[in-house]
Amino acid sequence: MKGVWQERVEMGRARAEVYGFFSRVFLKRPREVDLNRLLAAETLDALGALYGDHPSLNGLRDVADEWSRGRLDPEEIQVQYDNLFLVPGPHYVPPYESVLLGDDAVGGAGRRGTLFGRKARRIASIYEEHGLGPSEGLDEFPDHIGVELAFMEYLCRRAAEAHAARDVQAAEFLENAASSFLREHLHAFSQRFASAIVEKGLSPTYEALAGLLASFLEDDLNEVSSGPDRRWENAVTCSC
Repeated sequence: MKGVWQERVEMGRARAEVYGFFSRVFLKRPREVDLNRLLAAETLDALGALYGDHPSLNGLRDVADEWSRGRLDPEEIQVQYDNLFLVPGPHYVPPYESVLLGDDAVGGAGRRGTLFGRKARRIASIYEEHGLGPSEGLDEFPDHIGVELAFMEYLCRRAAEAHAARDVQAAEFLENAASSFLREHLHAFSQRFASAIVEKGLSPTYEALAGLLASFLEDDLNEVSSGPDRRWENAVTCSC
């Protein structure tokens, strides 16, 4: 039987893997090699261990089937990514929290904010509190969904390391920081982000991935609020 310390180490690492997976999915325009990994049977099996018969996972399986049969061109998915997250236009979904949710600096709820507004600067200050500055080679703002997910990956991984070292104080500090960031920023952001992608109806690939992300964060928020769960021990290890 595993001791409680080992369980917490494994749980922290597993959560970090899932956060890292989704960070990579949304942070960068996918290359063909990334899509091969994303739509591989091994990745779908790992996601199946987490989600079971989730509708969004079934949607991703349909995309993977088209991919495996050569009916889906990588450029098609790349253009979908561009139109959703890079190029302002009729299908654009801002991947920035302060823009999508609105920034209190520009007049209240329901209005889109501006890039690197007050909310984004607040998030940047949270990163700095943990010794994190802008990453070399990373051009995105701190409130990009992929960057926020990478921050959660970092916190979960550091918490696992603290548990491995039997450093109770550090582990508690990092887990509380992750819970607060999820509750105050990433959860609401991800729900609106996912619904906006579905509303656009442009990309079955990103509709499925956004649905899985929103479901994961909803579950993770519930779990950190109610106590540990071990469902993420079969975490995705795809390097895409």
